[in-house]
Amino acid sequence: MRYSNVNTRIMNNHETLNDLAEKLIELQNSTTVFLESFGKTNLKAQINAQSEENSIIRRNTLLFFDSPESPILYCISYLKRDRLSEMEYELLMKTNIPIGKIFIDQNKDKKIAKKNITIASTFNVAAARLLNVRSSFLYEKKYDFYIEQRNIGRIMEFFNEESLTRR
Repeated sequence: MRYSNVNTRIMNNHETLNDLAEKLIELQNSTTVFLESFGKTNLKAQINAQSEENSIIRRNTLLFFDSPESPILYCISYLKRDRLSEMEYELLMKTNIPIGKIFIDQNKDKKIAKKNITIASTFNVAAARLLNVRSSFLYEKKYDFYIEQRNIGRIMEFFNEESLTRR
């Protein structure tokens, strides 16, 4: 199943997603800030892989509150090097700070937005293994990440109801 209208109520086997998953699917602002508001603590990141090729930074990250063995989201980011400030680039390459925090801290007075959002239900064994969840049925949210008119890149987030209970 493919969902392209994020305002549509998502259904799975005739049951609605829990409220948190549904809100995350519809979210058009910072995932980091959103999850921290539910978790009541700071979100941490474990970078599993990071590389730069042809001016694209690929970053694979687990986001978690307590332990990287209990992640909430698995993210794959494709960020455009030429769209980053020097400080954003340095923080991305040298720290384990979640992307959302980096861009919010470095762009305090600027609007951050997700555009061209698509949602898909997917069966992804590799992502489920990284999320450490029982079911390989996941939601995959893809979007273009913008700061003002600056298109930073494309981000994919993987999660399911089980991973989101870890708050």
